[in-house]
Amino acid sequence: MEPKSVKHLSRFSSCTTHMRVNAILFRMSKIDTIESISNKLAETTITVVPKRCSYIRNWHSTCRYCLSVCQHDAIERSLGRLKINSEKCTGCGACVAACPTSAMLTSAPNQNEIVRQAKESARRNAGSAAFICEKQALEQHVDTERVVVLPCLNYLDEYLISGLFALKFKRVVLFSCGCDDCEMDCSEPYLDQMIQSTHHLLEQWNVSGTFATLDAVVPALVLADSKKRRASIQSDRREAFKQGGASALEFAWQSVSDAIGSFTGEEPRKDGDKQIIVRAEERFDAKSYRSVRMLAMLDHIGTRPRGATVESRMWASVNIDPNRCRYCGACALMCVTQALKYEKNADGLATLTFQPSLCINCRLCKDSCLTHSMIYTNKIPANDLDGEVLIDLYRDHELPKSSAGFIQ
Repeated sequence: MEPKSVKHLSRFSSCTTHMRVNAILFRMSKIDTIESISNKLAETTITVVPKRCSYIRNWHSTCRYCLSVCQHDAIERSLGRLKINSEKCTGCGACVAACPTSAMLTSAPNQNEIVRQAKESARRNAGSAAFICEKQALEQHVDTERVVVLPCLNYLDEYLISGLFALKFKRVVLFSCGCDDCEMDCSEPYLDQMIQSTHHLLEQWNVSGTFATLDAVVPALVLADSKKRRASIQSDRREAFKQGGASALEFAWQSVSDAIGSFTGEEPRKDGDKQIIVRAEERFDAKSYRSVRMLAMLDHIGTRPRGATVESRMWASVNIDPNRCRYCGACALMCVTQALKYEKNADGLATLTFQPSLCINCRLCKDSCLTHSMIYTNKIPANDLDGEVLIDLYRDHELPKSSAGFIQ
């Protein structure tokens, strides 16, 4: 049924009136279009960068980081394919923070916006940045100029929290007041593990500053006064459309800040869930990976625990079982950061070296090994994480006649 205003205008036959009617109908169609675009963009809040995804690069990949943290079975994976089911996805961000290869992207909000808001929070709280989820922010009426409101606390990870200390924040506080009745329902297993891992790394590197999680009621200091109501929390549909628009137009992961660095990526393609072969010249710079940047950042703001063993999901260490290895170089061919390097000299002798500081724990080397000869562990001697440490897994080894090597 047409609006009354349109019916009334249609009674007039003048050219001017018809023009007005057309203008009204045009504006109505524009609104419908915007509504449609908004709904479509909402489906692309989280997306996948194909050339970064371990599973898309190698069908034998056992990587399940994103699948294990998703509590709603919203990530669908089949042979060489990975995509987000928008009908199931709640946009909690856990998969983005858990992915070791930075293959999952989101812009609602992106990390630039999180850091910007964290700086404002710290400025108003004497150097302390506070975070809370949207559900709790609405229920407790927090002052959004003092507390960063996120769709879910799963948007945070070890890298981002450490980056805030690199920006010289004195304290980072998470108001985790319970996830009962939350539609995202995603606190387990990722959030608790992330908090524990962050505490462990900050303590090992003796980083100055305090990282705390408060499960009690939000302090009165950060609650909004009577003039600041729920409208101050930007969670309405217009903001979602604005953020979705940024996702559609940009998609590339922008820098968190000059101090934290950035993830360099590529714009996702329409056929982004198809099998991808990444050639050597197409590899991303090692410094574009979160684990590599985080190691450099921790060394800058803290002190390496020399002589200790570091155990973290961020890094790994590998070795070779000589009784199984065929010295083919398949592991190095799949290594995304070139932590593993394979070379053959003029005499056909093969050498494989490992640089622990570049390992990001993606497991592609282990999953690519045809003879299951990779010995893999998340316990790394802290001394081995020095950038100049290069470990010979084998050197000048004669290749068996049955193996010509993958890398010529």
